[in-house]
Amino acid sequence: MTYTPIPIGSLGWGAPVNSAFTSQDARITSIERQGSLTTAAMPFIAMNVDPALAGASATLTSGTVFMQRIDLTAAATISTIHQAVVTAGSGLTAAQNFVGLYNAAGTRLAVTADQSVAWTTTGEKNMALVAPVAVPAGTYYTAYLSNGTTPPMFIRTGVSVVAVDLVNHGLTTSTARWTTGPTVQTTLPVSITMASRVVTGTTYIAAVS
Repeated sequence: MTYTPIPIGSLGWGAPVNSAFTSQDARITSIERQGSLTTAAMPFIAMNVDPALAGASATLTSGTVFMQRIDLTAAATISTIHQAVVTAGSGLTAAQNFVGLYNAAGTRLAVTADQSVAWTTTGEKNMALVAPVAVPAGTYYTAYLSNGTTPPMFIRTGVSVVAVDLVNHGLTTSTARWTTGPTVQTTLPVSITMASRVVTGTTYIAAVS
């Protein structure tokens, strides 16, 4: 829609002006939510990195929470977190393998059912939250936790793990894109002190729908 200027002094200007701004807001929101051609073409609400950029993988550390920052530019209802297992886990401990969603304050908003069986096979994993969660625009974090003899290997970008400062450039421990901690966990905590985490260069990919 192309905006047609309303002549100054026109009567009844309120309705067309409101209509024009409503249309503009809808178009801006649509563009922001798409983020890129990939999110426009795929049914993701948001993602931290285009999955097509996955050029490596890394194994989760047993008992350690790995968090990935995702920024939402519009309110949404999130029901599923997406990842992919490259190398299957083995000897995973029942009821100790989970994925969750946290807000910027470190409060757990939602969690999946146990993934100890799902992560013993390779391929894309569409991990449903126990209950979908409606959230406003803002910063959120997906969280991965595995426990067992050999945790699964998840996809990440091909950037070297030594690039920890670059991939988190300008961010604090509380706001970093990729972090680990807490450790020695058997379930995802109901809250995490964001400033106590450790910034990492293990750039796991995450998407939500």
